[in-house]
Amino acid sequence: MATSLRLAGARACNKDRQALEKLENGKVNPTIYSLYEISKALEVSLQQLVKF
Repeated sequence: MATSLRLAGARACNKDRQALEKLENGKVNPTIYSLYEISKALEVSLQQLVKF
């Protein structure tokens, strides 16, 4: 199930599954544009996505 959700999420933000996994695991640093694409796919603002 998690793999299919990850694949759907990757497609929604124009990334492949492996790229999304690398972002999730902290192996690569995302660009601001990647963060923007992910926030749009999740339907949250960029500020909400990076707020910690």
